[in-house]
Amino acid sequence: MNSEAYYEAYKPLRFSLAYRMLGSVMNAEDIVHDIFADWERMHIHENQTEPDIIHVFSLEFASVNGFPGIVIFTGDVPFCTLSFHFEHGTIAAIYNTMNPDKLQHLHRK
Repeated sequence: MNSEAYYEAYKPLRFSLAYRMLGSVMNAEDIVHDIFADWERMHIHENQTEPDIIHVFSLEFASVNGFPGIVIFTGDVPFCTLSFHFEHGTIAAIYNTMNPDKLQHLHRK
């Protein structure tokens, strides 16, 4: 199975999680696409024909830079953080951090 088939196979689950957290179809689709694209860039090597999908993403709710957010892990390693800035009860901005140097202090609870 190629990376596009993996994306299609796991998209519904990831979309449903993102939609429940964000409440917006457009934002959920964007996040799912961006996370998979970033993951693919980081994990697929020239000689590898299939992504190593065994390392499933897991989420933990956390305060991220003073905002409510989530930490996304692959195994026990932090993959990225998403923090949400709310205005008038809706999400006004989403901040994503993927720099490994900025994530090294994060650990699973």
